Amino acid sequence: MSTTGFVVVGVDGSATARTALMWATEEAARRHLAVRVVTAHTAGSPEPVVATAQVADVTGSYPEVRIEHHRLDGPPGRTLVEAAEDAALLVVGSRGATGVLSTLLGSATAYCLRHAHCPVVVVPPASTTQPVVAQDTAVPPLTPGPLL
Repeated sequence: MSTTGFVVVGVDGSATARTALMWATEEAARRHLAVRVVTAHTAGSPEPVVATAQVADVTGSYPEVRIEHHRLDGPPGRTLVEAAEDAALLVVGSRGATGVLSTLLGSATAYCLRHAHCPVVVVPPASTTQPVVAQDTAVPPLTPGPLL
């Protein structure tokens, strides 16, 4: 596990994003890393008031962790991957506030899993217990040969 750099986490104001933010901050505290919170903003989307409040709440709970909140313009998936280019870890929630979802994951989450150059952690909603960690997203999973 890396002990240098920072953790990037995507926050859009949803309950799942808050859970991801908490998980990322706890992990950053364990690793002695900073947290870079990214809120992606696209044309026509509302201002991230709830996301800003979530970050302020978590910052107060973890005074030992340096937390920076960046509001960046662009589609969420691409924006997060670009922000995490030199990150030790990228943390995303399994579903966001937009309501536009891939089959199992949010579209931004699916994009991050396919394109990130660092390990990606997908944090499920608070009612679920364990996040999913994708260590190397560039290598396809091994599949067994034909079954006899």
